Order: sequence, then C-alpha cells, then structure tokens
Amino acid sequence: MTSLEKYKAALSRGEEIINMGLCGFDEQSAKNFTNAYNRAMSVITKAESMTDETLDELWINLDDAANLLSVRDGDIKRKYNRMIVIGIDGMGNYDRKTDTPFFDELRSSGKALFTDRALSVFPSISAENWCAMLKGVGPEKHGYDNQKLTDIPAPDKSDYPSVFKFLRDKYPFAKLCSFVNWLPINSGAIENNIGVEKIRDDDAPLCDKIVKTLENSRPLFTFIAFDGADEAGHHGGYGSAEHLDTIKLMDERCRRIFEAAEKTGGLDDTLILIVTDHGGVGHGHGGNDDLEMLNSYIAAGDGLNAGEYKNPEFRTATVASVACAALGAAQSKDYDFTVPADFFA
Repeated sequence: MTSLEKYKAALSRGEEIINMGLCGFDEQSAKNFTNAYNRAMSVITKAESMTDETLDELWINLDDAANLLSVRDGDIKRKYNRMIVIGIDGMGNYDRKTDTPFFDELRSSGKALFTDRALSVFPSISAENWCAMLKGVGPEKHGYDNQKLTDIPAPDKSDYPSVFKFLRDKYPFAKLCSFVNWLPINSGAIENNIGVEKIRDDDAPLCDKIVKTLENSRPLFTFIAFDGADEAGHHGGYGSAEHLDTIKLMDERCRRIFEAAEKTGGLDDTLILIVTDHGGVGHGHGGNDDLEMLNSYIAAGDGLNAGEYKNPEFRTATVASVACAALGAAQSKDYDFTVPADFFA
C-alpha cells in the first residue's frame, strides 16, 4: 500500500467509528481520537499532492487513536501504544548454541531484558505452554493439552479467557492480530467472537503476511507463533544441525518483523517479546529436563530493566500479564503468573 492508500484506509476506519458514536468511552481517549480524525480530514482535498512523510504521520496518529479509544478502566495506565509477541515453538535456549546475530544485537542494545533460563510450565508441551502464556494460568486451571486444543473450539466465555479478551474489553476498536502456523492456537485458545484477525500459514508465507500487516498498519497487539524449530527438533533432534539451522532462520524472520514494525512510526512506543514454549531432548519433549524447561526470552523496548534478567523463578507464562500491564488493560484476578516487580524500570 502507498502512503495515500494507508491514509485513506485510516480515514475509512475512523469514519466507521465516528458513525457508531463515542458515548461511553474515556473522555481523553475520545478527544484524542476526534482530534486525530479531524486533523486527517482537514487535508482530504489536497491529500494526493502531500508528501508521504506527512500522510504517514496523519494515518499513524489516527490508527493509534482508534486502537487506544478505550472504555475507562480505573486508573490503569498503558506503558506502550502497541505490543508484538513473537513465539518460536521448540526453540528452548538452543539459540545460544548457534549464530543468531539479531538476537545478539537485541541483547547488547541496552534496551532489552533477556534471559536464557525462563521456565516453561510443566509438562513442557505446546498446548499447555501456549495456553499458559495466552491465559496467564497453568494447565491445572486452563485444562488444555494438544488433543483438547485441537478438537474443541475456544468458548465465547471462559473462566480463563485469553489476553485478547481483556484487551478487547479495554479497547473496543483496537486492531488485534494472531498469526500462527499451528492452527489450534487460533481456533482453540483465542475467542472467536471478539474480532481478532486470525491468520494460519506455514512459517515462510506467514512471515511475509506478518511483515505486510505491520508495514501497512499498527495493530495494538500482535501474537505470532512459528512452528519450524519444533518440527526440526522432532525430525532431526533438538540441538541437531537441522534444528539449529532453523533457529538461525527464525532469527532472520524476527529481524524482518522488527524492521517492518519500525517502518510504521518507529519502535519507541512498542514492546516486543521473543518467547518460546519449550526446548527438547533427543527427538521429543514433555519432561522436566533443563533442555526442555529452560528457554530464551527477550523483551525489547523502552522502559524495561534492561540487561540479563536473573530472577530464577521467571516464567514464560507471564506473557498475558506483561501484555495487560504494557497496554493498560485490567488483569485477571486468577492469573497464576504475574509481572515481576523488577521487570519494568
């Protein structure tokens, strides 16, 4: 899309919201949205002759104002305007055993909190862990295993809703996206009635679709789950050349995603997590060996306690709680895994 097309798309989205009315929304967020819409509308007659830089500023401000148009939720303050979670199934902390130049750049950037000892929930299996990350509770509460997640569509209402539900309750007009290789995450873990844009594809075309989305819009929250590293671990063995080569490819894909997000307004207002659900031993996983349970984790953005994070109890399953804290949404009182006090600066 050209800058002019993005500008027109943002105006169209804004017009739909205006027509629906702003009653019941937080006064400040409604005012911010109205101002951004009016400013964008004020140049509509001369938009075709305006610079891309000016049009980009207009549509980005309007998109953000639409995403952040919120129902008042106490005194919760957001820390970021958008968040991206990049999940790499089956990576564990094996990235430390191969060349991952982009991950290394992030760790040395001075703007990242990182560890290679973030704990999976037990058992170290995909459904148990992705659901824990999205729902903030352990398997004994969310109740999912791989078979149940595959067979049963996500209920519209649940005792343990996904983080998408909390974000939708706070931000009724926000753009929320989930891009996955393994379909059950989208169909079984994320509610189907709350307007989440869900995409399923193999890793390579999936990455292309993510990049296109992030270059042309600014979703409030984007969740991504690649599957290739886990497939390589099961096939060639965890830690094998096949597995490590796939992790290198994941490093390259993460760089592409960062660069795409940077094109739409920079990254100063963005929190990005790189997470994984488990590692593996031999050709499998599910046990409590360190190679299965210990994982690399990188949080990149302003406002973090940057540097190596040495909390020995830190869990990958804090993703939902981190997202709510980052984006100013209410957190479930049932969360088992909450943001440690020393996570944000």
